[in-house]
Amino acid sequence: MIKISRKASTILSLVLAAVFLLGLIFIAVIMPHLIDYFLDTPDTAGTRENITKGEICLLFILSYAAVAAAVAADICVIQILRQVRRGEVFTAKCVSLIRTVSWCLIIFGLIFIPIGYYFRLAFAVALAAGFMGLCVRVVKNAFEEAVAIKEENDLTV
Repeated sequence: MIKISRKASTILSLVLAAVFLLGLIFIAVIMPHLIDYFLDTPDTAGTRENITKGEICLLFILSYAAVAAAVAADICVIQILRQVRRGEVFTAKCVSLIRTVSWCLIIFGLIFIPIGYYFRLAFAVALAAGFMGLCVRVVKNAFEEAVAIKEENDLTV
């Protein structure tokens, strides 16, 4: 297996997070075309047959809200990676950023539940995002405990 240095790994992660952010911005720009494309896709369940203008408006709002949640999470990931580069990992700020990422993922998942009414695959996205939010919360809890232990050790010395 390929092994790269910690510094290179952090830089690679920062680059990927920046590319992901640019991708999210691109998606936000082309969102009207994406929604039109997906609405024109045949639906075997038949729930998009008589979609109203109000429902299309709701899809736009939910889609942009999902992109906003993803952008917020990605910005927090970039901030976490910057903390890692500075060697400030087990800090309250890092825990707060991880908490924000977890909530963004959970919110992203919740946003996709009503989208699932129109696009069945959105239910799978909602489930995956919710599970990832749960996983990140577990990591946040571990980091929070590590910060408490670190603070206790700092007071002992």
